[in-house]
Amino acid sequence: MTTKHKPSERRHVFALRALSITLFGCCLFACTSKDENAQERSQSELQKHIASPEFQQEVQARLNEMKRDEAVIESAPWFGKTGLSDETERELPRYLRREHGQMLADKGSIKAADLGYIGVFTEGDEIVHYWRINYGSGNNSPEPAYAYVVAAPADRVVIAWGDRKPPQ
Repeated sequence: MTTKHKPSERRHVFALRALSITLFGCCLFACTSKDENAQERSQSELQKHIASPEFQQEVQARLNEMKRDEAVIESAPWFGKTGLSDETERELPRYLRREHGQMLADKGSIKAADLGYIGVFTEGDEIVHYWRINYGSGNNSPEPAYAYVVAAPADRVVIAWGDRKPPQ
């Protein structure tokens, strides 16, 4: 059975799947013993934990936090000035917070206003929008961090961050 989700719900479902995969991967990585019984016990313990009401409550609480986060309408001087859709512009700071394990309500979390829009550049067959991340190491580091949105070809939009730099 296929369930259709709204874009914001797809992000939540993806985040939960990523969390489950990460937890399972951590368990497998931590279980480097050649003792198969120890590995089976660790996997079994993880499966029990994931199925526990406590874990399910934690996941639901995190989902509720994510929904509250998405309901907030942030402001930043660059909103509406990039040529990107409002949805894409607003997703960028949310994406960066997810990447950093933050929620909007967290003290010191990345906000839309912490991003400085640099501009749009054509790089090969891609149209790329760049922001400098004026937060944490992105603000004080000799090597600045950038967020970017690849908006072409027209059938895809990719949001990312890292050391990819705007052309000089």
